[in-house]
Amino acid sequence: MLKNPIPKVTDPLQYRAIGIVNGKFTPHNSEQLNKGLITDNEGEKIETVVLGKALSLFKKHIDLNKNYYWVVYPKNKNTQNLHLQVAVSGILFNLMIYQIILQKLTSLNY
Repeated sequence: MLKNPIPKVTDPLQYRAIGIVNGKFTPHNSEQLNKGLITDNEGEKIETVVLGKALSLFKKHIDLNKNYYWVVYPKNKNTQNLHLQVAVSGILFNLMIYQIILQKLTSLNY
């Protein structure tokens, strides 16, 4: 498993938008797990792409019938049709880890 699903900033001038979504992932196709929808706790459906480093976690540890805390960042290739799409870069399996990461993110001084 990934030790820290949110990697450190590689450059002091780097800006990133990283978030955590609690919900259930449903792939568009059972043969291809890298594209699908995350349905959050309020029923919102978010178009999702799973990055390669998180894909191995899906195959080994994820039960597609359960909710998880997904580490995501916004993504949009089509500027003519703006909508929220996220890329999954990791999964938090423990709420305590989520709270620690959230504290670190909110305490950063930019």
